[in-house]
Amino acid sequence: MKTPVTKDSLRNHLTYSWWKYLLLICLAAFGWNLIYTMTAYRPPEEKKVNIIVACMGEQELLNAYMEDIRVNEMSDMEEMTSLFMYLDEMYGEMQLSTYIAAGEGDLYVLAKDQFQSYAANGAFLPLEEMEGFTALCEEYGVNTDKGWRINTEVRERHLYGIPLSSLPRLKGYLYTNQEYYLSFVCNGGNDENTYKFLQILLRDMHDVPEVATPTDLDAATPTDLTTAQ
Repeated sequence: MKTPVTKDSLRNHLTYSWWKYLLLICLAAFGWNLIYTMTAYRPPEEKKVNIIVACMGEQELLNAYMEDIRVNEMSDMEEMTSLFMYLDEMYGEMQLSTYIAAGEGDLYVLAKDQFQSYAANGAFLPLEEMEGFTALCEEYGVNTDKGWRINTEVRERHLYGIPLSSLPRLKGYLYTNQEYYLSFVCNGGNDENTYKFLQILLRDMHDVPEVATPTDLDAATPTDLTTAQ
């Protein structure tokens, strides 16, 4: 014979079994999130270009720049974003090496020591072998002398990185005064479009914004200043 459900029996049941319902809700939420994560659409590698920056900085501003390039110059891409990583002393290097080994991202912005280490181990593509790259650097006045490193695995010297001191607009997105390098990772999975974007970066990031000097402001007429505003 079934026990009738009363207020007292229900109250007693909830007093001792409330955790079962909470656990059920948590499991349902976890299961739904897992299903969504596994089935969510992800652009194929050839339809995205990503920059991994091993530094804190203006991620939203760089993403806005990349989205503008995607819309106006690389509309065949589905995703163009950056990821700024804070590398703590305990797990930072492990996280960075995992990203590079897994082929996450296409271009990397690394501090000098990190750049030298990964370049020596063959993690990056030699930039001087890319068609037209050297000519572009000469055209825009991009000095790449500091970016040459020896790959210890094959004992060959190649251009593995562009010093951000030669790309001051790009360095302006980073919260640092240290030297950083822009490199092209070997296993990003989208070399053709990544190189196209790299050429655009050279075009847009090689100079510094023009700032009006006091002499310029003194010489400007009130009409000029109003128009400039």
